Amino acid sequence: LLCGGREPRFGLGPAAADQAAAPGADQASELLSSLASAPLPPGALRFLPSPRSGDDLPVLSQPGAPPRAGYVGAYSPDERKKRLERFHEKRGRRVWTRKVKYDVRKNFADTRMRVKGRFVKREDEDLLRDLSSTV
Repeated sequence: LLCGGREPRFGLGPAAADQAAAPGADQASELLSSLASAPLPPGALRFLPSPRSGDDLPVLSQPGAPPRAGYVGAYSPDERKKRLERFHEKRGRRVWTRKVKYDVRKNFADTRMRVKGRFVKREDEDLLRDLSSTV
C-alpha cells in the first residue's frame, strides 16, 4: 500500500499487528474475560455497560436485588444523617458576598462611561461628552 507515492512508516497489515502485540497480551485478555464472567457477592460493586457509550458505570447493587429496609439510596439512615449534617455545615461556611480582587480594575470600570450598562469606546466617549455638554 502506497501513501503519497511512498511506503508508510508503520505497518497496516496483520503482520504489523502481530509485531505490535505486547508479550503476555493473550494471558491478560484471558484473565479479563474470566473476571467479567465471575459471580459477584451480594452488595458488591458491579460495572454495567453504559447505554450511551462503551464506558462502564458503577452500579451500587446487583440489578433486581430488593431494596434494603430503611436505606435511602445507597446510605443507611445514620450515614445519610451524617452526610446531610456535613452538607449543611459546609453550606453555612460558603461566602456569598462578592470580593473585589483588583481595586485598580474596579476604579477604572467606575470611571469609564457607559451606555445602557455597556462600556463606550474611548473615541466615542469624547464625542458623547461634547454632545452632552452642548445640550
